[in-house]
Amino acid sequence: MQALMGISLLLFVATTAIVGVRMLLLARRTGERPEFLMGAGMALVGAIGYPGGIISRFGLGSVGEMNFPIWFVSTACTTLGIALIYAFTWQVFRPKATWAKVLVVVGAVFMVAGLGAMAQALKAAPPGADSALVTRGPTFIAMVGYAGSFLWTALEGFHHHRMARRRLALGLTDPIVANRFFLWGFFGLMASALTAISAVAILLGGRPSGTPVTMLPMGVLGVAAVIAMYLAFFSPAWYVDWLRNQAPKASPGRG
Repeated sequence: MQALMGISLLLFVATTAIVGVRMLLLARRTGERPEFLMGAGMALVGAIGYPGGIISRFGLGSVGEMNFPIWFVSTACTTLGIALIYAFTWQVFRPKATWAKVLVVVGAVFMVAGLGAMAQALKAAPPGADSALVTRGPTFIAMVGYAGSFLWTALEGFHHHRMARRRLALGLTDPIVANRFFLWGFFGLMASALTAISAVAILLGGRPSGTPVTMLPMGVLGVAAVIAMYLAFFSPAWYVDWLRNQAPKASPGRG
Protein backbone atom coordinates (compact mmCIF):
# COMPACT_ATOMS: atom_id res chain seq x y z
CA MET A 1 0.00 0.00 0.00
CA GLN A 2 2.92 2.34 0.66
CA ALA A 3 4.11 1.60 -2.86
CA LEU A 4 0.66 2.50 -4.24
CA MET A 5 0.61 5.82 -2.45
CA GLY A 6 4.22 6.52 -3.38
CA ILE A 7 3.60 5.84 -7.08
CA SER A 8 0.37 7.84 -7.17
CA LEU A 9 1.91 10.84 -5.43
CA LEU A 10 4.97 10.60 -7.67
CA LEU A 11 2.71 10.67 -10.73
CA PHE A 12 0.81 13.60 -9.22
CA VAL A 13 4.02 15.58 -8.71
CA ALA A 14 5.52 14.62 -12.09
CA THR A 15 2.35 15.54 -13.97
CA THR A 16 2.14 18.83 -12.09
CA ALA A 17 5.73 19.66 -13.01
CA ILE A 18 5.24 18.72 -16.69
CA VAL A 19 2.05 20.77 -16.95
CA GLY A 20 3.84 23.67 -15.30
CA VAL A 21 6.70 23.62 -17.78
CA ARG A 22 4.32 23.34 -20.74
CA MET A 23 2.31 26.29 -19.48
CA LEU A 24 5.46 28.36 -19.05
CA LEU A 25 6.47 27.59 -22.62
CA LEU A 26 3.01 28.61 -23.78
CA ALA A 27 3.22 31.83 -21.75
CA ARG A 28 6.56 32.59 -23.37
CA ARG A 29 4.93 32.37 -26.81
CA THR A 30 1.71 34.21 -25.98
CA GLY A 31 2.86 36.64 -23.30
CA GLU A 32 -0.37 35.98 -21.39
CA ARG A 33 -0.43 36.35 -17.60
CA PRO A 34 -2.75 33.44 -16.66
CA GLU A 35 -0.55 30.90 -18.44
CA PHE A 36 2.50 32.27 -16.64
CA LEU A 37 0.82 32.20 -13.23
CA MET A 38 -0.38 28.62 -13.63
CA GLY A 39 2.86 27.42 -15.20
CA ALA A 40 5.10 28.99 -12.58
CA GLY A 41 2.84 27.84 -9.76
CA MET A 42 2.73 24.21 -10.84
CA ALA A 43 6.43 24.09 -11.71
CA LEU A 44 7.38 25.44 -8.30
CA VAL A 45 5.19 22.92 -6.49
CA GLY A 46 5.91 19.89 -8.66
CA ALA A 47 9.52 20.41 -9.69
CA ILE A 48 10.98 22.03 -6.57
CA GLY A 49 8.62 22.11 -3.61
CA TYR A 50 7.53 18.51 -3.17
CA PRO A 51 10.81 16.83 -4.28
CA GLY A 52 12.81 19.19 -2.07
CA GLY A 53 10.62 18.34 0.90
CA ILE A 54 11.38 14.65 0.42
CA ILE A 55 15.13 15.25 0.01
CA SER A 56 15.18 17.31 3.20
CA ARG A 57 13.75 14.34 5.14
CA PHE A 58 11.27 16.59 6.91
CA GLY A 59 8.63 14.49 8.65
CA LEU A 60 10.66 11.31 8.21
CA GLY A 61 12.54 11.43 11.48
CA SER A 62 14.12 13.78 13.99
CA VAL A 63 14.93 17.46 13.58
CA GLY A 64 18.63 16.62 13.64
CA GLU A 65 18.25 14.21 10.72
CA MET A 66 16.62 16.70 8.37
CA ASN A 67 18.28 19.35 6.20
CA PHE A 68 16.78 22.66 7.29
CA PRO A 69 17.96 24.87 4.37
CA ILE A 70 16.63 22.46 1.73
CA TRP A 71 13.34 22.13 3.62
CA PHE A 72 12.93 25.89 3.96
CA VAL A 73 13.66 26.62 0.29
CA SER A 74 11.39 23.83 -0.95
CA THR A 75 8.54 24.81 1.37
CA ALA A 76 8.92 28.47 0.38
CA CYS A 77 8.69 27.40 -3.27
CA THR A 78 5.52 25.43 -2.51
CA THR A 79 4.07 28.45 -0.73
CA LEU A 80 4.88 30.76 -3.64
CA GLY A 81 3.61 28.20 -6.16
CA ILE A 82 0.24 27.80 -4.51
CA ALA A 83 -0.02 31.58 -4.09
CA LEU A 84 0.42 31.85 -7.87
CA ILE A 85 -2.33 29.26 -8.39
CA TYR A 86 -4.55 31.44 -6.17
CA ALA A 87 -3.67 34.38 -8.44
CA PHE A 88 -4.42 32.30 -11.56
CA THR A 89 -7.91 31.46 -10.30
CA TRP A 90 -8.49 35.12 -9.48
CA GLN A 91 -7.26 36.38 -12.86
CA VAL A 92 -9.14 33.78 -14.94
CA PHE A 93 -12.43 33.50 -13.11
CA ARG A 94 -12.90 36.65 -10.96
CA PRO A 95 -10.54 39.38 -12.23
CA LYS A 96 -12.81 42.26 -11.20
CA ALA A 97 -14.09 40.88 -7.88
CA THR A 98 -12.70 42.57 -4.79
CA TRP A 99 -13.48 39.55 -2.62
CA ALA A 100 -11.32 37.40 -4.90
CA LYS A 101 -8.33 39.70 -4.34
CA VAL A 102 -8.93 39.50 -0.61
CA LEU A 103 -9.09 35.70 -0.80
CA VAL A 104 -5.70 35.59 -2.54
CA VAL A 105 -4.19 37.73 0.22
CA VAL A 106 -5.81 35.69 3.01
CA GLY A 107 -4.60 32.43 1.51
CA ALA A 108 -1.06 33.82 1.22
CA VAL A 109 -1.16 35.04 4.83
CA PHE A 110 -2.09 31.57 6.10
CA MET A 111 0.70 29.93 4.12
CA VAL A 112 3.40 32.45 5.05
CA ALA A 113 2.36 32.41 8.70
CA GLY A 114 2.49 28.62 8.72
CA LEU A 115 5.91 28.59 7.07
CA GLY A 116 7.34 31.12 9.54
CA ALA A 117 5.95 29.31 12.56
CA MET A 118 7.23 25.96 11.28
CA ALA A 119 10.73 27.40 10.82
CA GLN A 120 10.70 28.83 14.34
CA ALA A 121 9.48 25.55 15.84
CA LEU A 122 12.21 23.56 14.06
CA LYS A 123 14.94 25.99 15.11
CA ALA A 124 13.81 25.89 18.73
CA ALA A 125 13.36 22.10 18.93
CA PRO A 126 16.08 19.77 20.24
CA PRO A 127 17.81 17.61 17.59
CA GLY A 128 16.11 14.44 18.80
CA ALA A 129 12.57 15.84 18.51
CA ASP A 130 10.24 14.47 15.84
CA SER A 131 10.18 17.04 13.02
CA ALA A 132 6.56 16.32 12.15
CA LEU A 133 5.31 16.57 15.73
CA VAL A 134 7.06 19.82 16.66
CA THR A 135 5.57 21.54 13.59
CA ARG A 136 2.11 20.01 13.86
CA GLY A 137 0.19 23.22 14.58
CA PRO A 138 2.02 25.49 12.10
CA THR A 139 1.78 22.85 9.37
CA PHE A 140 -1.98 22.73 9.83
CA ILE A 141 -2.14 26.53 9.47
CA ALA A 142 -0.18 26.38 6.21
CA MET A 143 -2.35 23.58 4.89
CA VAL A 144 -5.46 25.66 5.43
CA GLY A 145 -3.97 28.04 2.87
CA TYR A 146 -3.02 25.17 0.55
CA ALA A 147 -6.47 23.58 0.68
CA GLY A 148 -8.17 26.93 0.16
CA SER A 149 -6.47 27.38 -3.20
CA PHE A 150 -7.50 23.97 -4.52
CA LEU A 151 -11.02 24.21 -3.11
CA TRP A 152 -11.55 27.57 -4.78
CA THR A 153 -10.27 26.04 -8.00
CA ALA A 154 -12.82 23.23 -7.66
CA LEU A 155 -15.74 25.57 -7.00
CA GLU A 156 -14.90 27.83 -9.94
CA GLY A 157 -14.30 24.90 -12.27
CA PHE A 158 -17.63 23.23 -11.48
CA HIS A 159 -19.52 26.55 -11.58
CA HIS A 160 -18.17 27.46 -15.02
CA HIS A 161 -18.71 23.90 -16.25
CA ARG A 162 -22.39 24.18 -15.33
CA MET A 163 -22.69 27.45 -17.26
CA ALA A 164 -20.76 26.01 -20.21
CA ARG A 165 -23.14 23.07 -20.41
CA ARG A 166 -26.04 25.47 -20.85
CA ARG A 167 -24.21 27.22 -23.69
CA LEU A 168 -23.23 23.85 -25.15
CA ALA A 169 -26.87 22.88 -25.46
CA LEU A 170 -27.35 26.00 -27.62
CA GLY A 171 -24.27 25.32 -29.71
CA LEU A 172 -22.52 28.40 -28.27
CA THR A 173 -19.40 26.74 -26.91
CA ASP A 174 -17.07 23.84 -27.62
CA PRO A 175 -17.48 20.54 -25.72
CA ILE A 176 -13.72 20.40 -25.15
CA VAL A 177 -13.77 23.75 -23.38
CA ALA A 178 -16.77 22.75 -21.29
CA ASN A 179 -15.11 19.50 -20.28
CA ARG A 180 -11.89 21.24 -19.28
CA PHE A 181 -13.83 23.32 -16.78
CA PHE A 182 -15.11 20.08 -15.27
CA LEU A 183 -11.68 18.45 -15.23
CA TRP A 184 -10.13 21.53 -13.65
CA GLY A 185 -12.81 21.50 -10.96
CA PHE A 186 -12.36 17.76 -10.40
CA PHE A 187 -8.60 18.19 -10.09
CA GLY A 188 -9.11 20.94 -7.52
CA LEU A 189 -11.50 18.76 -5.54
CA MET A 190 -9.08 15.81 -5.47
CA ALA A 191 -6.13 18.03 -4.55
CA SER A 192 -8.05 19.78 -1.76
CA ALA A 193 -9.16 16.40 -0.39
CA LEU A 194 -5.55 15.20 -0.42
CA THR A 195 -4.48 18.27 1.51
CA ALA A 196 -7.35 17.94 3.96
CA ILE A 197 -6.47 14.31 4.77
CA SER A 198 -2.84 15.29 5.34
CA ALA A 199 -3.84 18.20 7.56
CA VAL A 200 -6.19 16.13 9.71
CA ALA A 201 -3.60 13.36 10.09
CA ILE A 202 -0.96 15.87 11.19
CA LEU A 203 -3.34 17.68 13.54
CA LEU A 204 -4.16 14.38 15.24
CA GLY A 205 -0.48 13.72 15.84
CA GLY A 206 0.22 11.25 13.07
CA ARG A 207 1.76 11.25 9.62
CA PRO A 208 -0.22 11.15 6.35
CA SER A 209 1.69 8.02 5.31
CA GLY A 210 1.46 6.37 8.68
CA THR A 211 -1.66 4.21 8.42
CA PRO A 212 -3.76 2.50 5.73
CA VAL A 213 -6.68 4.71 6.80
CA THR A 214 -4.91 7.70 5.26
CA MET A 215 -2.67 5.97 2.72
CA LEU A 216 -5.42 4.28 0.71
CA PRO A 217 -7.63 7.36 0.11
CA MET A 218 -4.59 9.54 -0.58
CA GLY A 219 -3.39 7.05 -3.18
CA VAL A 220 -6.80 6.92 -4.86
CA LEU A 221 -7.18 10.71 -4.78
CA GLY A 222 -3.69 11.17 -6.20
CA VAL A 223 -4.41 8.86 -9.14
CA ALA A 224 -7.75 10.58 -9.81
CA ALA A 225 -6.11 14.02 -9.77
CA VAL A 226 -3.41 12.86 -12.18
CA ILE A 227 -5.98 11.44 -14.62
CA ALA A 228 -8.00 14.66 -14.55
CA MET A 229 -4.92 16.81 -15.11
CA TYR A 230 -3.71 14.57 -17.93
CA LEU A 231 -7.05 14.67 -19.74
CA ALA A 232 -7.33 18.43 -19.28
CA PHE A 233 -3.88 19.36 -20.57
CA PHE A 234 -2.85 16.36 -22.72
CA SER A 235 -6.20 15.28 -24.15
CA PRO A 236 -5.65 12.22 -26.39
CA ALA A 237 -7.42 12.09 -29.74
CA TRP A 238 -9.77 9.31 -28.65
CA TYR A 239 -10.92 11.40 -25.69
CA VAL A 240 -11.51 14.48 -27.82
CA ASP A 241 -13.51 12.42 -30.33
CA TRP A 242 -15.56 10.87 -27.52
CA LEU A 243 -16.41 14.30 -26.11
CA ARG A 244 -17.50 15.60 -29.50
CA ASN A 245 -19.68 12.54 -30.09
CA GLN A 246 -21.29 12.92 -26.67
CA ALA A 247 -22.01 16.63 -27.08
CA PRO A 248 -25.68 17.56 -27.52
CA LYS A 249 -26.63 18.79 -30.97
CA ALA A 250 -28.05 22.26 -31.15
CA SER A 251 -31.53 22.52 -32.62
CA PRO A 252 -31.90 24.15 -36.04
CA GLY A 253 -32.08 27.90 -35.71
CA ARG A 254 -30.13 27.95 -32.45
CA GLY A 255 -26.61 29.37 -32.50
